[in-house]
Amino acid sequence: MPLGPRGWEIQQGETFRQDAENAFCLKYLSITPKEFRFLYALKFSQRGIPHVRAISYSSSNIEALSSTQTNLPTTVQSLGYFTEFNIGVIHVSRLDLPYHSIILHVTPPGEITSTWQLVPIRLFEDDPHKYTSKVGIITDRMELPEVEFYGPVEKEQVAFFKSNIPEQRGADIFPIFFRMDDPIMVYPITETEYFSFTGYSKLPQ
Repeated sequence: MPLGPRGWEIQQGETFRQDAENAFCLKYLSITPKEFRFLYALKFSQRGIPHVRAISYSSSNIEALSSTQTNLPTTVQSLGYFTEFNIGVIHVSRLDLPYHSIILHVTPPGEITSTWQLVPIRLFEDDPHKYTSKVGIITDRMELPEVEFYGPVEKEQVAFFKSNIPEQRGADIFPIFFRMDDPIMVYPITETEYFSFTGYSKLPQ
């Protein structure tokens, strides 16, 4: 699936992993001049923040790339929790090489080795506007529907996550609001600030 006109494409089936009790889902992918940002929801038996290792490889054949892989500086920013779900952002330093993909190795909290590997995006041609362009896409809403992502909207790029777990509807589980107009930082904001930025009187459904 193309990520706009900039040469990037999202890899189908590479934004969601689950097993019998646990799940990891990339809810939104953002590419800025400085970094790749992957907004995620993690459901795991132990509460905490995942460890993520990001690798760039520059061939369509992942099996033949052991000598050309590049580790990318990566940090994980937690935005909050919906009971057993951790919500956050994976920040990966941007690297632009023709025909290269980004691999994410995800290790849940308390684990030693990675549980999931995803290859969410690939650059299939050079981006001539890589130093100024911003690209983003919402992934399949049917993947991990217990957590919903809304946004981003307006020039401040404000957005929020909402819990959609049936047994928790009506409980005091509040949305997680943030703004992401900075090329690197993602800033938590309040609901009042969200309404101020957007001009909305109520949250989108």
